[in-house]
Amino acid sequence: MVLGWALAQAGPSTGQEPPAGDAAAPPAPAQPQESTEALSTRYRFLEKYALAPDPAKPELITQYQVGALQTLKTETEKAQGAPDRKEITTRTIYTERPAKVTRLGEVTDTVRHYDSFRIQITPKDLSPNASLFKDLSIWYRLRPGRLPELLSLTEARPLRDVEYHAIVGDQLFLPQLAAILPRTPVRVGDTWSIPRQAGQALLGRITDEGDYALEGTLREVRKAERGTGRTAVLEFSGHLTVEPRAGEVRAEVLFVFDLPAAVTTPPVPGSTPEPKTVERASDKAADRKTGTVEARGRITQVRLGGVMSTPIDENRRLKQIVTRELNLQRRPAPTPGAADAASPAGLTIPEPPPTATEANSWLLHDDPQRRFHFRHPQELTVQRENPDELDLIYPRPDGGSDVLRIILVPELKDPQRDRMARDPEALRQALRAEWERKRYDLVPGPAGWLPEREWAPLKRKVYRLEAAIKPPVAGVAAREAARFYLDHYLVLFGRNQCIHVQAMTDREDHVPFRDQAEDVIESFDFGPSTEKAPAAAAPTPPANPAAPANRAAPGPPQ
Repeated sequence: MVLGWALAQAGPSTGQEPPAGDAAAPPAPAQPQESTEALSTRYRFLEKYALAPDPAKPELITQYQVGALQTLKTETEKAQGAPDRKEITTRTIYTERPAKVTRLGEVTDTVRHYDSFRIQITPKDLSPNASLFKDLSIWYRLRPGRLPELLSLTEARPLRDVEYHAIVGDQLFLPQLAAILPRTPVRVGDTWSIPRQAGQALLGRITDEGDYALEGTLREVRKAERGTGRTAVLEFSGHLTVEPRAGEVRAEVLFVFDLPAAVTTPPVPGSTPEPKTVERASDKAADRKTGTVEARGRITQVRLGGVMSTPIDENRRLKQIVTRELNLQRRPAPTPGAADAASPAGLTIPEPPPTATEANSWLLHDDPQRRFHFRHPQELTVQRENPDELDLIYPRPDGGSDVLRIILVPELKDPQRDRMARDPEALRQALRAEWERKRYDLVPGPAGWLPEREWAPLKRKVYRLEAAIKPPVAGVAAREAARFYLDHYLVLFGRNQCIHVQAMTDREDHVPFRDQAEDVIESFDFGPSTEKAPAAAAPTPPANPAAPANRAAPGPPQ
């Protein structure tokens, strides 16, 4: 199948900011405005952020509002019959302001409030969660080499895991988007290559492997209908291949800026009475000689179309194709203090900055069938192989992995078999037989019931069995190879309800991960969460078609 992409046509653009709230309705095509600058003019694009407005530097970006319309289409081919098709369309409006800016002008932290969110899913039998992003304010913190950390600033309002992955996976972090701007002055028609790390600002998180290419072009500089405003039209195109996935992307970015204006000075006493027009100090003579314009402004619009294709059969004939269309607009929002501090129009920066706790950083997972819910660290990504078993996986930056597996034990309606499922001795024998069958080299650890005084108030009993799985090598290699640690839990609830939990890690010190696993067990409960639950939870959006999905962490032997 030919890979293609859907890219909306560019609309009219002037020096005025586009309204973020109108992002749902793409503007109609229009003829570009002529520019008075010569084709030899070079533009140095600069986007700067600040914590507070500075009247002397109106180009600084402080608080702004973003509107985004995004459609994700998934087509899964079948050997016979028409392919399965699903479509998710979201309309998002949020207000954001920088909360921390480095000396180099890079934004590492922001405060964001979601003003509105709407989602439409096809087929319609998948009912979305109407409470997604409702009344949600967050602290957004970048972390080098890792996914961003999001902290809920809304009291008693936990982040849902579908919200977290939508934010870090599909919603552009605009302060980072300046990385795709050319690093040196360019003329209309010039192109530049975008490094892989910088390309993540537009494409999302991508791995270091595979074929990657992304190139930018300054296609046009338009004149505003009035004033000294200009709009630069920058186009981007590229491809990405990480076996077995391959995809292409195209995007159009509008950058709005003002030319340095002339000012009029009064006549000096005793001189010619006619006023004299001089240029601002920022319009340096050196810039006039080289024909370079200091384009200090902001990105106001992003239109992106991408497609990712993945073979789904052994012959690589059938594919799953994910298409992404994005139309995003940004405009300045009222400055802090212009409205009530509690309203989105006047976002405030918490002092001191928040630190991560279970209450503000752990994610809420609701079972799609409303059978159970629990909280978990945001590093752990939920993956489900079957309805009664799910894995929470964290491929750590050091190359290791943590895996937390939750297994539901259904009631069998057989009193003897139900008792066996809840019997710790039967569990030990079953695990021992499985390990012997798979010829694991094990170091057994302690086993027993955890203190009743800690778990009885939660109306549950917890049995823990510990073991270490040694690597299947000998000699010096065995001493240097990492071993996996396994903590297997039998958790008994009332009414014959029971789950098994396995915490597996290759950390040198496995106790911190074991403690996290027990905190997850504490938060686990049957039924939907107290948050307004959907009839069927909104499915996790397809992976960003412009980037490969995060690979599942290699877990310990199964």
